[in-house]
Amino acid sequence: MIARLATLERNHRKHRSGTTSPLRAVAGAANLRSLMLKSLLRRLRADESRDRDASITTWARGVEGCSLIRDVEERAVVRFAGLVSRIKVRPRDGVAAFEATVQDGTGEVRAVWLGRRSVPGLNLGARLILEGRLGRDAKGRLQLVNPVYEFEAAPGAH
Repeated sequence: MIARLATLERNHRKHRSGTTSPLRAVAGAANLRSLMLKSLLRRLRADESRDRDASITTWARGVEGCSLIRDVEERAVVRFAGLVSRIKVRPRDGVAAFEATVQDGTGEVRAVWLGRRSVPGLNLGARLILEGRLGRDAKGRLQLVNPVYEFEAAPGAH
């Protein structure tokens, strides 16, 4: 490998014409392969994300009495099913607040429980049914404050 690089460097120094040197050609090919790999990985992640969203949406549609997030109205009492995608514990106006972002493949809502540092059984990937009055936070994101919740078993679980 080192001998090959030394040869390429020697050829590069000898190469004085306006065409691309062998060293630059090798570096360019490696850069091209790197870009192609990054592009492929980006497409695979996007496909995986679409498949996951479709799977969650199919499940959420099948839960009785629930709406999809894209169909719920602000300031109404809503009931929807979704998957926990993010969890945070942070103080809010000096009070502990447990936040879970729940998505159903059509949108996401933050569920906020004030005065709590945890909700037993609530983990990333948990399937939840939430019910409460839908509003928006200071940044304009949909949220439910102190919603009623129940856990839904994953498909195939007993």
